[in-house]
Order: sequence, then C-alpha cells, then structure tokens
Amino acid sequence: MRLLPALPISRHATFVRCLLAIPLALLLCLLVFKILASLTDARDHAFSNQAVSPALNFLLVAKESAPEYRNRQIPEPEEIIQQPSDFNPADPTSTKAVDLDIPAPTLSVPTIDFAVNIQLSSNLANLGPPQIADNLNLTPFQNNPGIVKRIDPRYPSKALRRKIEGRVTAEFIVGTKGYAQDDSIKIIDEEPAALFSSSVIRSIKRSKFETMTKNGKTVAYRTQKTYLFQLPKK
Repeated sequence: MRLLPALPISRHATFVRCLLAIPLALLLCLLVFKILASLTDARDHAFSNQAVSPALNFLLVAKESAPEYRNRQIPEPEEIIQQPSDFNPADPTSTKAVDLDIPAPTLSVPTIDFAVNIQLSSNLANLGPPQIADNLNLTPFQNNPGIVKRIDPRYPSKALRRKIEGRVTAEFIVGTKGYAQDDSIKIIDEEPAALFSSSVIRSIKRSKFETMTKNGKTVAYRTQKTYLFQLPKK
C-alpha cells in the first residue's frame, strides 16, 4: 500500500475544516428552505380558510296588486284639441273673424294759434344784389416756377447705399420775396414713401424762386415742383 506524503500541519487542518463545513452548509440551506416553505404553506392555508362575507343590500318594495300594476303601466291619454268643423289649415281665409265691440277712443286735440308778426325795415327794399369784394386774397397758381438760387436736395445716404431711385412732388406757396412759406410746404406724391421728402423740404426752404407780378404788384402764388432722384450713370 502506497502512502501519501504527509502534508504540513496548517494545510492539513484547513483541508479538514473545509470537508466538515461543506456538509454543514448544505444542511443549513436545506433547513432554511424548509422553514420558508412551511411559512408559505401556512399563509396560503390561512387565506383559504378566511371567510368571505358578501355585502348584501336589501330594498323593501311594496307589493302591488295586479290591477294597480296595470293602471300604473298605462299612460294617460293626450288631450285632443277639437278644431272647428269649417277650419282648413291650407286655407287661411277659413278662420272665423272675431267681432270685438270696442268703442273708438275720443282724442281731444287743443287748437294752437300761431301768430307771427314780422316787420321788415324799409331800408331792406333799397338793398341791391350782393357785391363781391375785389380785395379777396385769391392765390394764383404757377407750375414749375423759375429758380433764382438753386439748392439741390441732398441724396439720402440710406437710398444711396441701397441704390434706390425716387421721385417727390411738393406743393408750396412762394412769398413776395421769392422764398417758400414754411407752413405751406406739402408733399403730395412720393415714391418710395418717407425716403426723399425730408431732403426735398430742406431744399425748398433754402432755395429762392422767381416772384409773380399781378397788376403791377408782387404777389404770392401757389406752385408745384417735382424732384427726381437718380443714381449717376457709370
């Protein structure tokens, strides 16, 4: 018989301990599983034996006899409105007229006497036809007046950068000294809108125009002038 070599004391003791611990661990696991299974079976058994009490609601209904039940089921007949024998729905003239004996009310209207007394003065008979005054301030009109001192409108930088051309027509009154009245300048046409009008108004205020003479007197006149804004040709 061949003998195994002797192991060291420390290794031999560890090996023996492992051999003893493995069966003990298996027994412990089986015991734990057995306890858990018994607890589960006991809980299921308790639930199965628990009595279920149904909730029942009872409603007391008075028992009716057969005649009362039948009378309650039969609806009441609808009321039928009797139409007159000579009534025809298709003929509106078939209805009978109802004579109402109502006396007509008596209205008492007071009489109002209007007395108008108009006295005309004897001087009104000597009045002739209305006379039109000769000194009415009727401003004459002259289109495209001559310019004594020209101040050209400045091309807006915004329109110049965007290469936009336009046209502005202004109306104003030229005074006796040849300058436009500031409060009379109006823009009546502009294309495009609100781009060149400010430059045109400044130009009109600084420019001097030819005056107008009427009956030997220098008078103010109304005029219109169109300004064109065009980019220089290359």
